[in-house]
Amino acid sequence: MALRDVLETWNPWWTVGEVPSDLLGEPRDVTRKILDWMGKRKIKVIIGPRRAGKTTVMYQVASELIQSNPRRAVYINFEDPEIQEAGFKKVYEEAKKVGGKGAVILLDEIQNVPKWDMHLRAIYDKRDPVNLVVSGSTLAMLGSQFSRRLAGRTITFRVYPFSLFEAARIRGINPVDPRDRQALLGLMEELMSYGSYPEIFMEKTEAAKRKLAVEYYESIVARDVSAGHDLDLDKANEIARYLLRNAGNPISVNKISKLFKMAYHTAEKYVNAFKDSMVMFEVRRYAHSLKTQMAFPRKFYPIDLAFKWAVGWGPTPDRGRALELLVGIELFKMGSEIYYWTNDAECDFVVAREGKPTFTVQVTLGRGPHLAREIKGLNAASNELRVKDKHLVTLEDIESFINLLLKNAKVYK
Repeated sequence: MALRDVLETWNPWWTVGEVPSDLLGEPRDVTRKILDWMGKRKIKVIIGPRRAGKTTVMYQVASELIQSNPRRAVYINFEDPEIQEAGFKKVYEEAKKVGGKGAVILLDEIQNVPKWDMHLRAIYDKRDPVNLVVSGSTLAMLGSQFSRRLAGRTITFRVYPFSLFEAARIRGINPVDPRDRQALLGLMEELMSYGSYPEIFMEKTEAAKRKLAVEYYESIVARDVSAGHDLDLDKANEIARYLLRNAGNPISVNKISKLFKMAYHTAEKYVNAFKDSMVMFEVRRYAHSLKTQMAFPRKFYPIDLAFKWAVGWGPTPDRGRALELLVGIELFKMGSEIYYWTNDAECDFVVAREGKPTFTVQVTLGRGPHLAREIKGLNAASNELRVKDKHLVTLEDIESFINLLLKNAKVYK
């Protein structure tokens, strides 16, 4: 098949004039952010965990940019053997011919191209009149060679599973409308149970959701963590299960090394692999100096609560812990700089801006005998850090959570 014909199979909008609806998925907030950078020279790089919707976002970008010229957007998937065989240079030159001046060339699974970062640098430095949008292995995009060779030439966008606000929009729920309060509570319970990976979220049955969650987890640990970082798969699974089952609890790398009978630097490799692959993220204890932060245990949070199906939380669900994890995940998706605080008491989250605390957050399921302890921790952290803005998040007062997210969105806009 001729190269132009191969590309046409990946770009059906060239003939029908629009991106087919089955490729577009649900609208994503990050798509608008990428579109705002169109026309600027920066290479737009999309990263995120496997199955979070990176390719769908590329189709959404294409859909917005082909109104006057369906051939302006050229999507190229480098997992296609025929495209790989043709080679990057030939494929790229063909894409330029099709798209013309100002073409939007979307390069997916770019890590399959030998010396791909050098190709991108050459295109940028030659000032080719095109818009490049690139997606691929998050590990490749975060690698040191990539960062060094393309320094100053890229702008990075992160695609995560649906945020609470995106999920609410899909379900027709207005988070700030009191009339939708019960529907919002139901949605939060759903996210606490099943997470918000797009495909899982859109499934109707618990069995289907659970099946996908397990498949995602196994694929990510096998391909991105183990194979991607040259680590033992069985050991990666053991450590991942331990960290996910203890999500939100302080854990030291030293404890991991002793528990799994490995050297400290080896344990650190596994932890970094989970972070690089976006299986989970870490939250450090707040301190003014990095050295002091690193002396304390870290907390690890899953990128999505769907993974609890893969590792198991025991016979009774811990809704209080699920709510805390959901709050942390939502803050992380917004790009927040988040920490925890501990002294004689503990506070779940300290949200900072350029290292300076802006507000504190304590999460608890509802009122009860433990509430006084939670408030004590919130007040102690706020007083020590001299932060006046503090938030107690409960399911009984769900408005507090929505206000917190809206406030945080303004801080990290």
